[in-house]
Amino acid sequence: VVDALRTLFDSMPLPPPSVKFEGDQAASDAPLRVLLTSSEQYTSIVRSGNFRTWQANAMARAQVAKMHPLFLGEAGLWNGILVVKMPKPIRFYAGDSLNWCPSVTSAAEQSDRVPASFGKQFAVDRALLLGGQALAEAFGKARQTGNPYFWSEKELDHGDKLEILVGMISGKSKVRFEIDHGTQKEITDFGVMAIDTAVKLAA
Repeated sequence: VVDALRTLFDSMPLPPPSVKFEGDQAASDAPLRVLLTSSEQYTSIVRSGNFRTWQANAMARAQVAKMHPLFLGEAGLWNGILVVKMPKPIRFYAGDSLNWCPSVTSAAEQSDRVPASFGKQFAVDRALLLGGQALAEAFGKARQTGNPYFWSEKELDHGDKLEILVGMISGKSKVRFEIDHGTQKEITDFGVMAIDTAVKLAA
C-alpha cells in the first residue's frame, strides 16, 4: 500500500503537500506524509516482513528532528510515508453504508454497502493519509481581552463560593479549496486522502 501511494503521488496533478515538523532538518530534502491506520491495518503492515527496517528509518529521522514524538514508539517510515497507529479505528461493519466520490471533478457521492458476507469476522477500516494543510485552525477575539482567551470570576451564594470560568474562542476544520480541473472548478478536499481496506477482526 505504501509503495502504491508513493507511485500515485508522482502521477497526481495535486498530491497532498508534505508535512513539516519544527526542528526537522530533513523536511526539505526528504518530504513526508503521515498515514494514520487502524490497529488491524497496522498489524497487516507489521506482518509484511520489513517493518523493523521501517521502525529503524523512523528512529533515524527522529535523530535529525529533535526527537519529535511522532517518529517514536510504534511509528514506521518507508518511502516518504510515516505510518502511525490511530487510537480509535474508523470502521464500517457488514451492512454499513460507505459513501465515496467516484470522480475528482464532482462532489456527487456514490453509496455502497459493506458485504453482508463479512459477518462478524471482517470489516472495512479507513486509514487517513495526511499532508500539510490538511487541518486549519482559526482563533477569535474575546470581547473581554481582545485575544482568543478569557477569564471570568463571579462570587455566588452571598460571597461564600467563587465561580471561575476560563474560555477560548477557536475552531478546527478540514481544509477545502476550489480547484480548477480544467473544464470546471470544484470544491475539493486538500491535504487528506481516505484509504479503505478490508480487515480481519479479532475473535
